[in-house]
Amino acid sequence: MIYDYYCVDCGRKFGGEEINFDLAEFLGLSGIGNNSVAEKRNKQADAERSGTSKADSNSVVESRTTQISAERLAELAQYSGEKLVHGKPCRIEITLKELLEIMGENAGGQRMRNLMESYKFDELDRAIDRVFSTNENIRVADQMVQAYKTVMYNKFSYMLHEEDEPKDEDKAREERNLTENYHAYFWVEPEFFDDGRSDKLYTVKYSEEERPVNMRTLQAPTKIRGYCPVCGKAVLHGAGRYRHTLVGLLGAQSAGKTSAIVGLLSEMRQSFRRLGVKYPGNALCDSRYADREANMRLYENGWAVRKTNVQTSAGSFNASLLLEPASGGLPQIVTFIDIAGEQCYNLETQEMNRTALEVYPLINSCHVYLLCTVIDEKGYGNAEGEVQFIPPDAVLQIAKGIYQNLREPKNVPPLCIVTTKADMAAKAVAGSSSDNPFMALKPDRSYLYRGQLDLMKQVYETKNDPDIRGPLKWCCDTYDELKNTTYISMISCSALGRMGKKYEGDIDNIEPYMNENGEKEPFVKQRMDILWKWVLQVIGLTVLDGSNYRVPYIPAYGESYSSGRSGEENSRARHRKLYRSSEALSRIDAVKKLFLNQSVLDKRISDAWNDDLTLIEKLRGITRERKVQNLLDELD
Repeated sequence: MIYDYYCVDCGRKFGGEEINFDLAEFLGLSGIGNNSVAEKRNKQADAERSGTSKADSNSVVESRTTQISAERLAELAQYSGEKLVHGKPCRIEITLKELLEIMGENAGGQRMRNLMESYKFDELDRAIDRVFSTNENIRVADQMVQAYKTVMYNKFSYMLHEEDEPKDEDKAREERNLTENYHAYFWVEPEFFDDGRSDKLYTVKYSEEERPVNMRTLQAPTKIRGYCPVCGKAVLHGAGRYRHTLVGLLGAQSAGKTSAIVGLLSEMRQSFRRLGVKYPGNALCDSRYADREANMRLYENGWAVRKTNVQTSAGSFNASLLLEPASGGLPQIVTFIDIAGEQCYNLETQEMNRTALEVYPLINSCHVYLLCTVIDEKGYGNAEGEVQFIPPDAVLQIAKGIYQNLREPKNVPPLCIVTTKADMAAKAVAGSSSDNPFMALKPDRSYLYRGQLDLMKQVYETKNDPDIRGPLKWCCDTYDELKNTTYISMISCSALGRMGKKYEGDIDNIEPYMNENGEKEPFVKQRMDILWKWVLQVIGLTVLDGSNYRVPYIPAYGESYSSGRSGEENSRARHRKLYRSSEALSRIDAVKKLFLNQSVLDKRISDAWNDDLTLIEKLRGITRERKVQNLLDELD
């Protein structure tokens, strides 16, 4: 099966077979794909994030200019008298004219493509300058443009057969100036979906060498599948091959979102066996590779992670893992997404800032949301310096804004209210974690504060510290406000376990954090394993506690059920997954274990099952299963 996937940069959703490849890699035009260029990408990302540099000598070409679609690659093979076959190396020829046309069309559409057709070989410098002067390539460094020119001159050879050479000297000169008479070759070894049983191209190995002994795989800087057809950035390895699940972290600034993601990555690395999944040992390639690695090094050495850049599209932190159920089943790509809290809330209008949706559209495409709030606003301090305070009520407005602007409004994702830094509130309450009401509440085996919401409200009303009362009351108010909108859970955790301090040294040579006694003091994660387990159960990667049931789809509020009639594929199926009526009770039981609330439909089905059969129903031979089926038929 081929799955849809998401670009983790531009946020667009694609069919699994939609993918681009880069001729610059295949032809060795710029060295993209080798370790030195990967290192340059990371250094440039760090420079841009700090605002100290734009394109410089370490820049690399990051555009769609030399990219081609999978279909166009197959056409080039066909023009070369070849056919792309799974696992078979294929020699592909390309002319300089074809390359210029592709570059022109990518950079400026049909008009630029036509312009590229008019250039002669002695105008190659001008043609390349023209392509890289477009808005598509405005950030390409001059040094890289010059590198393209040098390699293209060396790579493409004049290849008109001697018998076709004109005898007339002027005509011969004209032929030598035609770009279609300059050729280059590269090799690709295709990989199709379903190990070659599909006719759709997944990815390729490649070499620009003649008769290569070893084929290289795409890497930038870790193994990738190809490039986004729209923004041209690297696509996750496994995209289209596995289900792609997006977990979005919402909240105000300094709510602990980035720390939560890094803490979850660290927890998975340490506890994947206990969590019931197989783990490849590293995160998948994405455009935030440098951010993720830097934050992981900071975290593992006991330093506060970097605050997410306010410029969402340029500095958002995300991380993707390929996880496989240890007990068997299909792997999933799980991507955690974090945008800056400042982008989410407008202090003037006191509403969610819709600009965040436009700048980074992935945030309203998520399948699961973790809504973070810091319980003690002053508990950790602020490792990144003073920030503009956003009140606790803002987080509710952010959540409401997201749910009002879902990309797929008929498929409502579940929400977990994650109370971050909850352990630190104890210091402000009474100086002991046992006196912290939030950490003192004991979740049941499904890790929820079931039946304790009223108690929470009562306890928090007795606290005089507004920095604690406000956020804690907000948790309860958020549940009350959204319980008829989506499924909601609530989990408290801490990714750090103590105050985090900003690291001021060399990011490439991080010294461990030392406490006042001169001892190394790592962070102590609390309940991150519980948060992971909840996520894994909700997305169907592990079975529910106390059962062998694994949810086939992420539970969506107001889910539909299939009556089981043959040929039933109605309009609802295009918007959400349909459960068989025979699975209704198992699904509702999963909802009860994972969430604090049920939908109206869930309750009606439960009532139909739990109500005693009447005498008339017994005489008619009606069973509980039939009662549930009759209800679903009635609602269908």
